[in-house]
Amino acid sequence: MESQWKNTKDKMRIEISQSTWALMVVDFQGVLGPDEVQLCFSGPFNDGLEQRYDLEGFDVIVARCPAHLPSDIQKVKAVFKPELRHLKDVVVFPFTGQELLAGKLSGGDYDGDRAWICWDSDIVDNFRNAEVP
Repeated sequence: MESQWKNTKDKMRIEISQSTWALMVVDFQGVLGPDEVQLCFSGPFNDGLEQRYDLEGFDVIVARCPAHLPSDIQKVKAVFKPELRHLKDVVVFPFTGQELLAGKLSGGDYDGDRAWICWDSDIVDNFRNAEVP
């Protein structure tokens, strides 16, 4: 019974339609502010409520797996910067601030790491960032 539970637990996935996974890249142009990210889609992304071509003007949660600490998940602002519009299907992180955003997410970096991005307001609105140790 224990091995059956472990197998079920390992395969369990909860899908959230207002979320996606994307490779993390850094904004070398320096146009994003410290708690800003940009995500543009190459085609329409149906999130269950509407067709989106980008995320703009609201808070999102970004995370990597595995997340061990509460601070491994961060709430940031989704923005659109025309200078970065050519970057599609990746989440662009700022190159400013005390600590790089990718590093806050379980020690992530920009060598192929993927982030989970969630804009479901039921989740995001109730989330508070924890201090990074």
